[in-house]
This record gives sequence, C-alpha cells and structure tokens, in this order.
Amino acid sequence: MPGPATLSTVPTSVSESSWLRVALDFCQQLLGGGDTDPRPWSILTEGIRRLVDADAVDVVRPSDDARVPVCAALGRVMALPLNGESGNLGVIEVRRRSDQPSFSDADFAGGRNLAQEVTRALELSDARAAQHRHRLHEDRERIARDLHDQVVQRLFATGLRLQSTVTTSKDATDRTRLSEVIDELDDTVRQIRTTIFALNCSGSSASSLRRTVLEVAESVGSAFGLRPTVCFRGPIDILVDPGVVRDVEAVVREGVTNAGKHAAASIVRIDLSASRAELRLLIEDDGVGLSGSSRHSGMGNLRRRAEQHGGGLVVDRSPLGGVRLGWSVPLT
Repeated sequence: MPGPATLSTVPTSVSESSWLRVALDFCQQLLGGGDTDPRPWSILTEGIRRLVDADAVDVVRPSDDARVPVCAALGRVMALPLNGESGNLGVIEVRRRSDQPSFSDADFAGGRNLAQEVTRALELSDARAAQHRHRLHEDRERIARDLHDQVVQRLFATGLRLQSTVTTSKDATDRTRLSEVIDELDDTVRQIRTTIFALNCSGSSASSLRRTVLEVAESVGSAFGLRPTVCFRGPIDILVDPGVVRDVEAVVREGVTNAGKHAAASIVRIDLSASRAELRLLIEDDGVGLSGSSRHSGMGNLRRRAEQHGGGLVVDRSPLGGVRLGWSVPLT
C-alpha cells in the first residue's frame, strides 16, 4: 500500500499539469488570434475557475478603462501578478466566497507557473504586434516615396509639356481642352499629395491641422457611408494658429455631417488652402441642399466661429448640385 509521501505527491503533480494545460490552451489561442480576441481570456478564466472550483476569476490589465466589478461576498482571493521584463502586464484574481476553503499551497504554486506562461505569451504577442506595426510603417513610407518620386513627378512633367503645348497651339478649342486637362492633372497631384501625407502621418502621434482634417473627414464620413475627397494647398501647418485648428475641425465635422445626414449626399469634397493672408476652407457636396432649422442653426454656429477671428462664412449652390460652404479667416 502506498505511503503518505506517494499519496501527497500525486495530486500535486496532476494539479501542476492541469495548470500548465490551461496555460497552454490560453497561449495557443492568444498567439493565434491576438490580445484583442476575447476567446483566449475566456479559455483562461473558465479553465482556472474549473480547476480550483472558484466562484469568480477576474483578469485586470493596465490598459483596462475600468476593472470588472466583483461581488463583495467573495472573500478568499488568490492574486497572480503578470510581471514581465517590461513591467507589470496585469493580474489574475481568483476568488472564492468566505465560506469556501482557502486556496492551498499547491494552488498558489500552480497559479504562479500559469502566470509565468501567460506573461510570456503576452510579451510574445506584444512583440509580434510591434513588429507588424513596424513593417506596416515601412510599407507606408515606401508607398509614399514611390507615389512622390514616380507618380507625382511624372504627372508634373506631363502637365508642363501640356502647358507648353497650350502656348504654341493656335486653335482656341484645343487650348481650352488642354487647359481643362491641366487643371484635372493639378487636382490629381493635390489628391495624391494628400494621400502621401496621410501615409506618412499614420502611426504618428504628432498633431497637425492636416492630420486633424483627414481624421475628422474619415471618421465622420464613414458614419454615413461617405469617403470625402480632401485637398490641401499652401503651408497650412506653418501659418495656422492652434485656436483656429479647433474651429476648422468643428467646421469640417459640421459640413460632412450635414452632407451625409441631412443632404443625403454621395460625394463630398473638402479643399483647405492657406496663404499669408487667409485660410480658406471649402466643403461641397452633391446632396439636396439646405433644409430644416437644425442645419441653419449649425450654419449660424460656423459663421460665429469665423467672425470671432475676423472672417466669414458663405453658403451657396455647389457645381456638384448640393451645397458649397466657404469658411475663411485672416491669418495676418
């Protein structure tokens, strides 16, 4: 008949292997899906709960906005910190009610081993995510360089050749058509440069008026199924005061919202230009036009934002068929 030593070591061994099995299942799910996938965390918490017959298992990460509330009646706690090389990555809290048995030394030992494996998996997942962001940033920089060095330069050279043809052409109709083509090329170059800027500033925390306009146009437009076209002209980020940036953001937000929510537009164009004398913002759409008191109230707010800087607001009919909103403020 086995002695006491054999009886005491068998359950401990089984318990340790069970802890490691839960950790392995978690690691496989995490590294396959990523830190934002809820399934690995469900596997982890449910596995721990079954393993030690816990009443609640709570994982708290430093990035959590608020921790999950736990019933105050759960009085017995086993806290398993997730301490990695870069610092604390969170804590696993395993709880039982006060009338339940305390956690054993074997539970703590197995829990510590599990926490170590979870920490290693989190660090590996974070490292993979950082590598992915780095590769993505490099790809965006390469695409931006190719667009500038190949596409923009070729279009610019084509525009110069067409301009020289305009000056030598004797046919008025041909000159008019060529001038229209040149204008289209200029618009295309501006749009490509806007795309280049968006590629360069994505992933950067630096704030600028260009980036603000792009982010607002994308976020508000996507809410209404729109993809606004944005063009920039002039040294916008150099000349514009930070106080004006907040007002430009509000104007873009209001203009795109009006186009999508009230005017049922399918096309929205945003043109922001800066000279030494003036900042001018044009927003136009192909919607049904202005209607309703709420839209007129919104236009009044935008007009006041311009007037407090000594500027103004002009609202008229857009060549696209909808509304053209012209908002301008002096920069001198």
